[in-house]
Amino acid sequence: MKTKILNNLLILFLILNLSQFIFTETTEKTVVTSRVRGIVKMPGGTETVKILLTKGNLVYSGFSWSNGSFSIETSPGLYFLQVVSANYFYPTYRIAVSSRFNDRVKVKKISTTSATQSVQATQATYPLEIEPIATFFVKEQEFSITNYLWNSQMFITLLPLVLFVVITYAKPFLEGQVKQVEEENKKRKTE
Repeated sequence: MKTKILNNLLILFLILNLSQFIFTETTEKTVVTSRVRGIVKMPGGTETVKILLTKGNLVYSGFSWSNGSFSIETSPGLYFLQVVSANYFYPTYRIAVSSRFNDRVKVKKISTTSATQSVQATQATYPLEIEPIATFFVKEQEFSITNYLWNSQMFITLLPLVLFVVITYAKPFLEGQVKQVEEENKKRKTE
């Protein structure tokens, strides 16, 4: 009798669970994912950089491989791609990932002009080939005497010294010239 009751309970439990799947609609959405791909070009060699895809408060991030290539899996929507590097400054890209067609991505490069503060978006190729705009650090010049002497502070420092030396050595010569001119003037006056 116990086994009959347990069997009936088990069958009832199975029927209730199956009816839940049969009579209710599924509300889960299947999310289509795409990949944003590209290559980050680094003139200084191989450096791993961080790539950020931003959509409102949602941020997808990834790192580049040693050859500069990257691939980030995303959902459809409009994103802004930024490359974070310690040595180089990269442009920002606006990326539209299509929900209808898998792996269809439209890319625009965003640039601002500092004079007018206007934003311009130009069409870019996909997969992305991202090149740096500028470097953060400039290579320091090596020491040389000519660079040292042509420095503006050296002119300011050495000019008074040079004038002092020239005047000191020229003073006897100038005094002799002045006496000679005065004697010539006296001779002219007496004639």
